[in-house]
Amino acid sequence: MQYQPLSDQEIESLAKHSLAEYYNKSTNAIDENTQNQKQDLDDYKQQLYNALSQKEGVISNAYDQAKDSAAHDALKRGLARSSIVLSQSAAIDTAKAEQLAGARNNYIEQAAEIDYKINDLETKKQSAINDLDISYAAKLAIEIEDLREERNDKIEEVKKYNNELAKYEAEYNINRQKAEQDLTLGQYELLKNKTTGINEIQQELNKQKHEQKFEYILDYLNNLSKKDALKFAENQAVIKDSLDTYYYRKLLNAIEARS
Repeated sequence: MQYQPLSDQEIESLAKHSLAEYYNKSTNAIDENTQNQKQDLDDYKQQLYNALSQKEGVISNAYDQAKDSAAHDALKRGLARSSIVLSQSAAIDTAKAEQLAGARNNYIEQAAEIDYKINDLETKKQSAINDLDISYAAKLAIEIEDLREERNDKIEEVKKYNNELAKYEAEYNINRQKAEQDLTLGQYELLKNKTTGINEIQQELNKQKHEQKFEYILDYLNNLSKKDALKFAENQAVIKDSLDTYYYRKLLNAIEARS
């Protein structure tokens, strides 16, 4: 079995690739969460500014109406240029300015707090990214170690397999050589037995042939008298040539055994 183990550099690249989705998703989640919070704060700041503008308008209108009303009353009384009217007008302007300043200062404080929170979001974002980097580094180290162990296990597995294969092949070659030797001896015995078998068959066929000839001749001689049959068997060469000694003697015995 062939096995090309990964290098440490390839393992590190593979580990980073396997964790890329986790890191990217986590980073995107941090960015998205930061952006959503920043957007909420920006929206709230805009709402405060809009509320300030509305409040400034209300304050200005209220004090302007009060000032106009005071001036109108003074005019009716013929006091339009009096110190009293001027004093009231100045007091109204001062109160208006104070109210506007209070509203603006309140907005400025709230806006500053929002800006602080927005800036803090970046700090928290960076802290979250730092935590992610630490977590990623830990996961990467574990993944690299797991891949190295997997590589080492595979190397040992291939080594063990190849050793077992080599052992098997060695045993196989020994057994094959032995089998070839045994086969050579076995073929000799088989050939010997086969030859013996053929001889036995040939002998059996010859026996059957002589048996058939014996039966045929005996059947023919049975049509003759015992004396003529015995004389014919003893004097005719064709009878002696057709049968071997065993069947020829058997034929004579069979004729003599007739009543």
